[in-house]
Amino acid sequence: MRPDVREQPPSPATTALPAGGTMNPPLLAIIDDDDDFSQLLAAMVRELGYRPMVYRSAYPLLKDLRRQPFAMIVTDLSLPDMDGFELMKALATAHHRVPVLAVSGFDPAVLKAAELTGISLGVDVRGTLRKPFHLSELHAALSQPGHPAPLPPTYNSVSVTELDEAIYAEALAVHFQPQVALDGRGWTGVEALVRWPHPTRGLLGPDRFVPLAEDQGLALALTRTVTRKAVRQACDLQAATGFAGTVSVNLAPAALIDPQFPDIMEALVRNAGWPPQGLCFEVTETSVAANRAGALEILARLRLKGFRLSIDDFGTGHSSLENLAEMPVSELKI
Repeated sequence: MRPDVREQPPSPATTALPAGGTMNPPLLAIIDDDDDFSQLLAAMVRELGYRPMVYRSAYPLLKDLRRQPFAMIVTDLSLPDMDGFELMKALATAHHRVPVLAVSGFDPAVLKAAELTGISLGVDVRGTLRKPFHLSELHAALSQPGHPAPLPPTYNSVSVTELDEAIYAEALAVHFQPQVALDGRGWTGVEALVRWPHPTRGLLGPDRFVPLAEDQGLALALTRTVTRKAVRQACDLQAATGFAGTVSVNLAPAALIDPQFPDIMEALVRNAGWPPQGLCFEVTETSVAANRAGALEILARLRLKGFRLSIDDFGTGHSSLENLAEMPVSELKI
């Protein structure tokens, strides 16, 4: 038996079983690094007719989920190595549908955040309990009905095949939104906004197809297509009006994990005859935080090649002065 997992056999005196119970009590996982509390909780769930398996961390439980039919997971939110929020993400990623009850000594706002996070991930969260709690509260929580899994988005009936073909054929349109200086110096640049002139559904905004592209692995191809068209249109605009400002393009999170992206963009602007310093990639703090080390490398290489970088919607994500100092950006969008 591993030292961080302690199976608690049912007490011989235990007779109470869950509704519709059986003499083979359902297995319940307890994750808590506080030995005293975990033993108390084990005794409580035995009283309610469950057979507890106690873990000090979430990692061994995730391995056991492959072979153990757990009826419920009762987990503390503050854990070493992997906290309760990370555990729920891991459960969602692995498509484990074991119900979860979150417990913590922190304030109710933290517990509510855990519940909402789990539900948004598709985890069957049965509720939360603030330590210490009574046996009756635990019984009520374990008896809660499950949350239905969220329905997958329909994207307004736009198919991935249609979008893939539109990206490949460069059938998406790029509209320019002017960026003007507050001191009256006129245009300083334009932001590229992608639209889809759908043959049967009319002009579609990005909310109708960008989430589909991100979910189906088309976001990087979409970014390349939009950038290519934006640079071409900027060259035409320069020839017609003398425009010499910056073209800003939203950078998909997928680009921040593609080591070839900086070289591809360098070749793109070179072939179009547009200067790298005339192209600004807008990134969000959240997309950088998802893979910080790799993202910073991609961003730094883009800057080395002369491109400009902007943090989009600064202050709404993982913002801090320390994070800002580490990012090789040239401007902020607030």
